[in-house]
Amino acid sequence: MTKGRAAQGTKLRFWRWRRNPLRRRSDVTEAWIVLAVWAFTLLGGSVAGQIAAMPLERALDARRAEIRPMSAVVTQDAPGTPASVRFGGTGDTVWVGVRWTTADGATQVGRTKAEPGTAEGDRVTVWTDRTGALASEAANSRTGTVNLPGAS
Repeated sequence: MTKGRAAQGTKLRFWRWRRNPLRRRSDVTEAWIVLAVWAFTLLGGSVAGQIAAMPLERALDARRAEIRPMSAVVTQDAPGTPASVRFGGTGDTVWVGVRWTTADGATQVGRTKAEPGTAEGDRVTVWTDRTGALASEAANSRTGTVNLPGAS
């Protein structure tokens, strides 16, 4: 006697839609409901994600509009190796002192991250806010160094 497919324990796919004298109307209804719920979940999740991303995009656009890159002069030689690498980390930048001039002519000083081995007098890019203070780089601006605010 040979064993049928169902007797072997394999799962029959789409059994609710197949012609079968034992198929009930509730089986077909359940299949359509499950299909509709999956479709609604996929579509609804995509729409919800897009709606949730809008305020974030507006906030990032506003942040990009209020900060600007400036050229700054390095005021001290940068160490050749990042401290995080010396202590087992994986960082690829080091902290250095910098000096820059704001739009109103005032000279500012602060600390920013730069490549290891950057020499005194070299120029690096820093990001500043409207007042000329250091700010962190805007997200998605593809321009080199990221500066952390308040690192003086």
